[in-house]
Amino acid sequence: LLAGILWGGKFYIDQQSHSMTQAIALLDECSIDTAQQVLLITHSEQRIEAGKSARIVYSEEGKASVNQQQVEESPQKAEYNQLIVPKGKSSRLLLADGTSLHINAGTKVVYPSIFTGKNREIYVDGEIYIDVKKNAAQPFIVKTPNFDIRVTGTAFNVNAYKSMDEAEVVLVRGSIIVTDHIV
Repeated sequence: LLAGILWGGKFYIDQQSHSMTQAIALLDECSIDTAQQVLLITHSEQRIEAGKSARIVYSEEGKASVNQQQVEESPQKAEYNQLIVPKGKSSRLLLADGTSLHINAGTKVVYPSIFTGKNREIYVDGEIYIDVKKNAAQPFIVKTPNFDIRVTGTAFNVNAYKSMDEAEVVLVRGSIIVTDHIV
């Protein structure tokens, strides 16, 4: 019985990791250079052009709205969405936990409709300003091509485009832990 529970737990964790990895791989296929508008690709692979300065909001249940128009119902589990903000555009994103992101031009973000598990994780290739909703029991992790940032509640700017030789984090308030990826 214990072996079955452990295997089930490992399978669940593998499925969660696979979802994030799969979403990041799909994100790499999308070119920011060819996008004309802010593009939201939902976990159900719905492609929504959100305008040049989009506001995307998730309710606590994970219902998605783009520019105050509901576009997706609550997901059954943690499903990953992709947001692509082309050059010359910007976007605001309010996550289900109350964390707020201001997303700069030329940026890609992968995030879940709702956060489950012991961590809240998103992936960023580009530049965001993020104000993380405090939750000491469920730390927030921002993954980038160069490093990961772990917080429980704080505000900071991340500038980590995959194409840059160096990336940076500017802390506005609170504290963060930055972990370099081993090259």
